[in-house]
Amino acid sequence: MRLLQIIYHEISPDALALDLVTSELIIPIHKALHQSIKASQPDLPEQFVSRCISSIAGQILHFIRFRDIIMGYSNITSEQQFIDEMTEHITTFSLQGIGSKDYALCLCTYPLHNIYFHKFPGGFG
Repeated sequence: MRLLQIIYHEISPDALALDLVTSELIIPIHKALHQSIKASQPDLPEQFVSRCISSIAGQILHFIRFRDIIMGYSNITSEQQFIDEMTEHITTFSLQGIGSKDYALCLCTYPLHNIYFHKFPGGFG
């Protein structure tokens, strides 16, 4: 959780190392998602793909930030169940949002499980 607190701080207006978080975390994940989305839907406009990536990131941050609240009002009883169900939801919801018919497609080179567990490209894990 400490790493999440640091990341939340470093994407805030008071960030001290936003350039590091951007170059080592945000850009590599953006590139991986961009490649996967374009592979699934090559005709999507670049601006739409970029917005899709922002939406996916927002979903991930939401589920991480409010994990305890979500687990409290749902029937999810374990951390692993939470990760599995939220990963499946984000993947399915996002694939449907971009118009993909391949709901089994993995969205990125760094699966959402790895993003949740902070195994970021560039050494954040």
